[in-house]
Amino acid sequence: ERAAAVIQRCFRHMMRVQGFRSIVYLMRKQALAEKRRREAEERRNAAAALIKRRLRGWVARAHFVRARRAAIKIQARRRGLLARRAHAIQKGARLYDRLADLEQRNSDLGAALEAASTERDALRTAVADLERTLEETRETMKKDADEQFQAVLADLEDTERRLADESARARRLDAERAELTKRTAGLEEKVAHAMALHASQQRASAAAQGEIRRLKALLDATSTDGIGAAAAASASAVASSAAAPRKTSLIEVQRPRTSVASAAEANRARPPLSPFSSLGSFRVDRVQDLQSTESKGVFHAGYLTKEKNSFAGGAWNRRYFVCKGNKFYYFEKEEDFRSQKRPKHTVDLAHSAVQRLTDADKLPKKPPKSLKAQSCGFRLVDMTTSASRYFFAADDDDCAQWIRVLETACSINQYLQVAAAGSGRDDRVLRFLANPSATALSLDNHETPTEAVITLTKVLKEHDRLAVMSLCSCALTDSHIQLLGDFLLSSSSIKCIRLRNNDLTQKSAAVLAKVSSQNTSVNEIALDGNRIGDKGASYFASALGANNTLAVLSLAQNGIGAEGCVALCDALQQARTISKISTLALRGNRIGDRGARAVAELLRHNTHVSTIDLADNHIFDEGMEELARVLNESDSIMTASLGHNPLSAHAAKSLLSILENNISVLRLDLSGLPLGGAALGACLSRVGEMEEIVLHACDIERGASADVEADNVLSSEDATASL
Repeated sequence: ERAAAVIQRCFRHMMRVQGFRSIVYLMRKQALAEKRRREAEERRNAAAALIKRRLRGWVARAHFVRARRAAIKIQARRRGLLARRAHAIQKGARLYDRLADLEQRNSDLGAALEAASTERDALRTAVADLERTLEETRETMKKDADEQFQAVLADLEDTERRLADESARARRLDAERAELTKRTAGLEEKVAHAMALHASQQRASAAAQGEIRRLKALLDATSTDGIGAAAAASASAVASSAAAPRKTSLIEVQRPRTSVASAAEANRARPPLSPFSSLGSFRVDRVQDLQSTESKGVFHAGYLTKEKNSFAGGAWNRRYFVCKGNKFYYFEKEEDFRSQKRPKHTVDLAHSAVQRLTDADKLPKKPPKSLKAQSCGFRLVDMTTSASRYFFAADDDDCAQWIRVLETACSINQYLQVAAAGSGRDDRVLRFLANPSATALSLDNHETPTEAVITLTKVLKEHDRLAVMSLCSCALTDSHIQLLGDFLLSSSSIKCIRLRNNDLTQKSAAVLAKVSSQNTSVNEIALDGNRIGDKGASYFASALGANNTLAVLSLAQNGIGAEGCVALCDALQQARTISKISTLALRGNRIGDRGARAVAELLRHNTHVSTIDLADNHIFDEGMEELARVLNESDSIMTASLGHNPLSAHAAKSLLSILENNISVLRLDLSGLPLGGAALGACLSRVGEMEEIVLHACDIERGASADVEADNVLSSEDATASL
C-alpha cells in the first residue's frame, strides 16, 4: 500500500510538472509571437512612414506605380503574419485540450486503484469465511466418523448375535432332518401313487395313437392338395405331442394346438386360385425367380391402353402386358402371349421409375373419351434418358395393382444392381420387396454395407408399409443411422425399431430420440448391446415428454450410469400423464444404488410401467431394499428382473417378500442371487398364480429342493404356470 501511495504521488507530481512546463512553453511561445508581431508592426509603421515620405517624392518624380507594388507586397506579408498568429492560437488550444485529457486519465487511474483496494478487502474477507467453514466441516466430519464407528461396533455386536441365532437354527435343522427321515415312508407311498398315475397316462397315449392313425387314413382318402398337406402336418404334430410321455411338473403351461378340423376349415376358407394361375400371380414363391432376368415366374399380366408406334406419340391402343423379372413386355392380344409369340416391344425396368398420373400432368396426346379419369393412368420414366411412356388401366384398383407390381420390380432390380456392385445380396430383402403384404423386415446377423443401406432406405421410402425393422448384429454405425433417420422420421407405418448389438453411439441415440419425439407411430425402440452412454440416455429422456405412443424402450448393455438412469426416470415421472412407457429395460448397465433409488421413485408414482429389467446393474443392498419396498406395494408391475446384482444374503432374501405381498407380479427373475433353499418354498406358495420364476444359480440346496418338489408334485396337479 505504501508503494502504491508513493507511485500515485509521484505520478501526480510528474503530471503537474509536465503540465506546468507545457504552460510555460506556451506562454513563452505566445510572448515571442507577440514580440515578433510588435516588431512587425513597428517595421510596418516605419515602412509606411517611409513610403509616405517617399511617395511625395515619387509622386513628384512619377513613381506611383512602384509605390503601389510595394504596398501590395506589404499587405501580403501582413496577411501571412496574421495567418501564422491564428495557427499558433489553434495549436495552443489543442495543447490545452491534451492537458485536460491527461488530467481526466489521472482521475480514472485513481478510481481504478480505489476499486482494486476494495476488491482486495472483499477477497480477504472471503478467505477468512472459507477458513471458518473449513474448520466447521472438519469438526462435523470428525463427529460423523465417530458416529459411524459406533454404528460399526453395533453392527459387529448384531452379527455376533446373528451367529448365535444361526447356531441355534442349525440345531433346529438337525432336529428337522430327523423328522424328515420319519416322513420318508409316507413319501414312498406317494411316489408309488405317482407311478400308477404315469402308467394310466401311457395307456391313454396308446389309445390316442390308434385314433390318430384312423384319422390319417380317413384324411388321405378324402383330402385335396391343400387340405391333405395341412391335415397331415397337423396330425403329425398331434401324434408327436401325444406320443411323448407327459411329466407331472411343479407348474405347467398349456399352449393351444391346431386341430385337423381347424386346418381343414382354414383351407376351405382360402379363396380359389385365379384362372390365370398358370401365368403366375403377384405373389412370388421363390427368390430365385427374382434373381434371374429370364425368370419364368410372371409377376402380373393384363390389358392396358398405351400410345401407338412403340410408345411414341400417336393413337391410343389396348394391348396385353406382362411384367416378368426386370422386363415389361406387351403383345397385341392375350392369345399371342399364350401361344408364346414374340412380344411387340420390351421395356427394361432396371433403370425405370413408375409414377401415377394426376389431373395436372400434361399428356403428349389427348387420350380418347372412352378412357376413364386421368387418375387411372401411370407413366414409366427412364432414369437415364428421362423419357416417359404413358399407360391407362381399366379402373383405379387395376391401376394401383399395376403400380405396385412395377414399383416392386424396379425396387428389386435396384437392390440387385447394388448387390452386384459388391455389397452382397440378402435374400431376406428380396422376399420383403417381392411380397407387398409383408410389414416386417429382419436382417439380423448380416453385415450391411453403406450402399445397401442407401438403397434400402430409398426403397422403403417408396413403399411405406414397413412396421417392424430389425437390424440386429449388422455392424451398423452412426453413419448408417443418419441415412435411415429421414425414412424413420417420415414413415407413417413404422412401429418397431430393433438395432441390437451394433456399434451405435450417442449420435445415433440423438437421431432415434428425435424419431421417437416426432414420429408418433413408433411404439418400440430396442438398442441393446450398443454404447450410447449417459449422453444417449439423456437424449431419450428429453424426447419422452413429446411421445404418447412409445411403449417399449430397451437400452440394455449400453454403458449407462446413474446419471443417465436418473435422467430417464425424472423424464418419465414428469411426463407420467403423457408417456405410455410400459417396458423399461436397463439390464447390463451400471446404474448402482443411485439409479435404483430413481427407478423406485418412478415406480412409486408412474402406474404405466409394468415391466422393469434391472439385472446386472451393480445394485447393492441399499438400492435393492428400496426397490423391494416399492415392488411390494406396486399394483402395476407384472414383470421384474433383478438378478445378478452384488447383494448380501439378507438383502437377496428380502426380495422373496414380493412373492408373498404382491399378487400382480406374474414373472420374476432372481437369477444369480444368494437366496438359498428358502427361495423354493417361497416360489411354491405362488404355484398356479405366476407364469414364470427364474432361479438360475441361486445356491438352492439339492436335498431341500428334491424334498419340496416331490411333495409339491403330488399336491399341485392343477398348476398351470411353469417354474
